[in-house]
Amino acid sequence: MSNSRRHHFVPKMLLKRFTDDDGYLYVFDKDQPKNNIERRSPKGVFWGPYFYTSRTVDGTKDTTLEDDFSKLESDTDPIIKKIVRQARKGESPNLTEEEKKTWDRFFYTQWKRT
Repeated sequence: MSNSRRHHFVPKMLLKRFTDDDGYLYVFDKDQPKNNIERRSPKGVFWGPYFYTSRTVDGTKDTTLEDDFSKLESDTDPIIKKIVRQARKGESPNLTEEEKKTWDRFFYTQWKRT
C-alpha cells in the first residue's frame, strides 16, 4: 500500500529524463503573470494530492490504483532505458514479447491516465 501523498500523473521516471545536469526541470506556470518559467524538481511537478486514491465503503483509503501505476512504472523504466540506449546507437529497439506487452500497457495507461 502506497503512503505517498503526491500522485504523479506524469511519472517521475519520465520527467527525470528531461532534467538539467542538476536534476531540475524548467516548467511554465500559466497562472503566474511574471516569471512564469520555474526551475523545479521532478518530485514537485505534475502531481495531485492523493490523485489516484479512492475511499472504500467503510471510509478507508484505497491506493490500489497508485500502487499499480507505481509497479508498472518500475517495470517499464528498464525498457525505456533499453529503447533509448539502442536508439542512440542507431538501432531499432529489440524488445522481447514480455517487454512489448509491458511497454504497450504502460503507453496505453499513460494515455488514459488523466
